[in-house]
Amino acid sequence: MKKVLLYSPPGGLWLRGEARCEQELENATAFTTPAPTSLCYMAAVFQQKHLQAKIVDCPIEGVTAVHFDGLIKSYAPNMAILNASVLNLIEDLKTIERINTYSSSIIHCVVLPYFNSVPLEKISPELFRHVDIIMVGEMEGVAYDLADYINGKITIEQIRGIVYHDKATGNMVKNAPMPPIDDLNTLPMPARELIRNELYLRPDVGRPMASIVDGRGCPSDCIYCLSPITTGKKVRKRSVDSVVAEINECGDKYKIRDFLFRSDAFTIRKDWVLEFCKKITDQRLKISWAANSKTISFDDEIAVAMKNAGCFLVEFGIESGSDKSLKLQKKGTTVEAAKRAVAAAKRAGLLTYGTILLGFPWEEMKDLLETEQLIHMLKLDFIEVQVAAPYVGTELYDMMMKEGLIEGDTIGHDMIRNPAVKGTRYVSRAELLAFRKRFLRRFYMRPFYAAKTIMRISSLRQLEQYFSYGVRLLKNILKEGI
Repeated sequence: MKKVLLYSPPGGLWLRGEARCEQELENATAFTTPAPTSLCYMAAVFQQKHLQAKIVDCPIEGVTAVHFDGLIKSYAPNMAILNASVLNLIEDLKTIERINTYSSSIIHCVVLPYFNSVPLEKISPELFRHVDIIMVGEMEGVAYDLADYINGKITIEQIRGIVYHDKATGNMVKNAPMPPIDDLNTLPMPARELIRNELYLRPDVGRPMASIVDGRGCPSDCIYCLSPITTGKKVRKRSVDSVVAEINECGDKYKIRDFLFRSDAFTIRKDWVLEFCKKITDQRLKISWAANSKTISFDDEIAVAMKNAGCFLVEFGIESGSDKSLKLQKKGTTVEAAKRAVAAAKRAGLLTYGTILLGFPWEEMKDLLETEQLIHMLKLDFIEVQVAAPYVGTELYDMMMKEGLIEGDTIGHDMIRNPAVKGTRYVSRAELLAFRKRFLRRFYMRPFYAAKTIMRISSLRQLEQYFSYGVRLLKNILKEGI
């Protein structure tokens, strides 16, 4: 039986597999380390196609480069699939270069969904000289074709949804796109038996937490977001019964009762959310879970239903406290919608987590201060503040290139640390990073915030978890740099 290895490379801890919000987790302030569910889905496809699959999440499992090299030699895969980080790509690709020094027979693939929209001329043959195939678009669909390729049923030219390195000419070639999977219920259950589920913990209570993809697609036009590029604008929800079946499998096989629902917008279809919550309450499933939501699609009815079904936290993409900025972002929401959504969540007894983006071309310091003022007024439980990354293929990238706010190539580079990204028209990159630090310090170091957090602690385990994350948070917001 032929073998496939799917892996996150040795090195730093990055949020991978969801390019629209990738970040270096060691510099994040409030996060859970999600299990590599995308790799589990692909592995299940390979198993369905009679291939042997193995998953190694090196940073989480503590696998060093030396240990990983030993694993490669002993497992001897026919194909190795690197779960790359867009923001750490150059470092990630060094793993493939190293493998090629002692094994030349492996087919090397790199998972980069958002390259679906990157013009071919921007994909450097030199950067990908050690890579055979770049997987773009929706990964599970590509995995089906890759399996047929490994099994000798199709040629590389027939694999949909890839860019490949034609070693004969030295050029990169882009194949026909892989159509989105219209019926997500047809996918096999993710192969969670291939990962160490006990390592992916809910940060506040320290229990194993599974990530579940409930749907894909987002109809919004946000100028910075990769979702329309990687998963499309059509909302495709799995059936409620399919998602509940996965929840039950997690409980029965892996003893997991805590969940993070990962979709482009969990609450985008109110009828689906209410049906899902009713199914959970009717079956009396004792689970605890978190999900995201657009502020515009969240109300009291949804909040109460989610709380009754075991939801403990909802994440809102607030992004800005300026209606002008939200309109220019094409966010499709308003500051007033954020206020209403957070208030509804609080009335239902849900914890609230807000994400904020800084650094859009039109932003002045007064816009940043307006955003900070809104966040303090909302009294959120957790926040994350990031500088917007101009991904190639997005309207934000085109806008910043046109205005001269990007110099040089951003592909393969950390777009926040990379000095090629200058900042806004009015605020330098250095000023943005310094403001982010001050913003986080002023939010998390308030005496009231500390007292409120301590009052939520109900067990020794929870105290230990909060203390551990609190120490890391303080280190991040007090240290120099990003």
